Amino acid sequence: MRGALGLLHGATGRLRGWGPVERLGVLDGYESCTSVALVVLAGAPFAAAGSRGSG
Repeated sequence: MRGALGLLHGATGRLRGWGPVERLGVLDGYESCTSVALVVLAGAPFAAAGSRGSG
């Protein structure tokens, strides 16, 4: 959810202060990339669980 909020903030400029990405000074200039990475990492467990099958 944090990644999606970061992408929404990057696209619209609204929701300032909602995501942890924009609070970290280390990530200045990489907020969108980091938000995409968070979205991908959030979906990874679901993709892994779906690929296991029912056995």
